[in-house]
Amino acid sequence: MIFYYIRHGQPNYEINCLTETGKKQALLLSRRPELCDVDAVFSSPSRRAVQTAMPTANMLGKEIKILDKCDEECAWQRFSQATPEGNRWFYQNDDGIRALAIAQDEGKEWWNAPLFGEKVGENVRWYCDFADEFMLSLGFSHDRVTNSYKCTGAKYKKVALFAHEGAGYAVLSAITDIPYPSLTRIYNYHTGVTAIEFDEEKEIIVPEILSFSDVRHLPFDMTTR
Repeated sequence: MIFYYIRHGQPNYEINCLTETGKKQALLLSRRPELCDVDAVFSSPSRRAVQTAMPTANMLGKEIKILDKCDEECAWQRFSQATPEGNRWFYQNDDGIRALAIAQDEGKEWWNAPLFGEKVGENVRWYCDFADEFMLSLGFSHDRVTNSYKCTGAKYKKVALFAHEGAGYAVLSAITDIPYPSLTRIYNYHTGVTAIEFDEEKEIIVPEILSFSDVRHLPFDMTTR
């Protein structure tokens, strides 16, 4: 199975919808050859994510299945921390970047770094539980001791999930066992496509990242973060 994680197009955050550029990005995305035979389309409930998914879902003739826990507001509540300026993403302010750099040294249990609040570990586990439940629904059982999967009966050949940057880092970290701080250092472009392969022919499956935030479907002047 190949799992595609796709960030929404360029948004107007104030009214939670795509800009005209974002709509063009979503349309160009739907023309990517590897998406022409996707078996199932999932999306965050956010309007900007659903609008991004619509051209692809319409092209495929598929219903968009909503995953509430992939909403950016959910990630905001769980992965933001109070600072003198107010709640800010860990990776979007100078203090947060320094904190993540320090946390990187903590390895797998990075959330134990003293700069983070005690609820961060709890929220990481919350995303892990969600990711494991979702992947099991697709036919893959996650072993977090060995950081690997076993196929219990793959339901699809290709799956696409349309969501957000912040929620994406949390979900992809939980799915791939790559520490959250590592993922936040990688660019995540609007309508960028992250492709992860789960080889169901193998007895022990280690997810292979084929691409991260790939935007080859966009002209250069439409490539935005």
